[in-house]
Amino acid sequence: MNQPQLVSKWLLVILIIVILAAGGYLLYTKYGKTSSATPSPTITLTKSPAVSPTISPTASSSVSTDWKTYTNSTYGYSIKYPKDWQYKESDNYTFFDNKTIVSSDEGYSTPISISVSSKTPAQIKSEYSIKSESQTALDGNSALKVSTEDKLTKESLAIVICQKGNQTFVLWNTGDNTKAIFDQILSTFQFTQ
Repeated sequence: MNQPQLVSKWLLVILIIVILAAGGYLLYTKYGKTSSATPSPTITLTKSPAVSPTISPTASSSVSTDWKTYTNSTYGYSIKYPKDWQYKESDNYTFFDNKTIVSSDEGYSTPISISVSSKTPAQIKSEYSIKSESQTALDGNSALKVSTEDKLTKESLAIVICQKGNQTFVLWNTGDNTKAIFDQILSTFQFTQ
């Protein structure tokens, strides 16, 4: 075999190898990878405000069977409250306390109150300097529980905000000594409309 024929055979072998490699690469890119129609999930880490896990008040066994039921037919809700407590209605507010409820120039000062507003939850939340917040539920509806401070008394203030339809229900608890009762009252809250 002469030299030019040997070189042309080697060139032919190399050309066949290059064609096979290119064909294999094309087949791999078309069928070997996952389809681009189903992209793989991308995880993006962003810094966001700390939000506590969802907390849903549940009826407590310490909610006594002799608690009274308060029903507000105007705004469509009811709650249970301790039998030795009393309530006072004023416009769109209802105040609850274990002593006589009296008004002052600033309004009523009671440990637990409920109001119904046409403001959005964001508008209500913007009125306070929020220390912490968590998701919760009010009669199965998504709600926000925030912790702040009463501007007048400087006592701790827990607020639960829940929008239902075009009304926003706001439940307040002022002070730490009625927190357990507030949580029990929350567990009995029901929308009646």
